[in-house]
Amino acid sequence: MNQTHRMTGNKLKRGDVVSRYRTPLGVSIVVCTNRPQFLDNILQNYFRQRYKAKELIIILNLDSMNMRLIRKKVQKYANVHVHQVPERISLGQCLNAGITRARFSLVAKMDDDDYYSPYYLEEQVRALRQTGSDIVGKHSCLVYLEASRTLLMRSPGESNKPVEFIQGGTLLFRKKVLKRVRFTDRSVGEDVTFLRQCRKRGYKTYATSPYNYVYLRRQNKASHTWRAEDQFYLEGSERLAVTRTFKPFANKKL
Repeated sequence: MNQTHRMTGNKLKRGDVVSRYRTPLGVSIVVCTNRPQFLDNILQNYFRQRYKAKELIIILNLDSMNMRLIRKKVQKYANVHVHQVPERISLGQCLNAGITRARFSLVAKMDDDDYYSPYYLEEQVRALRQTGSDIVGKHSCLVYLEASRTLLMRSPGESNKPVEFIQGGTLLFRKKVLKRVRFTDRSVGEDVTFLRQCRKRGYKTYATSPYNYVYLRRQNKASHTWRAEDQFYLEGSERLAVTRTFKPFANKKL
């Protein structure tokens, strides 16, 4: 058994990686959106990151979104790029379009409507480098139910170890994976299919901690791509708190 896999069951130590990896790997963050109301959230998640070597690629997937105005809004920011594809294009194809524009060796798929803490990218990149994995993300994660102000831990125990499944909004992977596996032409389940194909190709997936990311479930379920009711998330989850703010629970400098 090699050293990489001896360490995958252990909690990753920040200092171990700082000493071993002095040169940061650049991360291209790809966010696809057809919801203009979440543009500010996308930018806030990006600028909140402490990780410096990064770029943001926003793919607009709605014909009525005014790309000229949005580009004008972000033009003052370095390394923020906006592109548009026809709304008939699936989410999977949008992701492929964004990744082809990525200039860094790591790609992070992030959702437009969730929360990513300042330490999110630091944790993800550290896990990928220390474990030697091809893909990292969250299996166990925090879920916030807006209607009841309930904070949950989904799939407790499924963290800091090799896994087959991770949450689609938390994928971070080596760009070279895309030479053999692409996102399929679909708008629901494209991440699950991607992970399944990666597994068949022998790529290794690792689940990081449950922290530094919060999957937000709004009261209006029609505003979600996945429209499951809150009861779906309550089942099999650990209830952590009823709270107006989840950030003290989520933000962890690991």
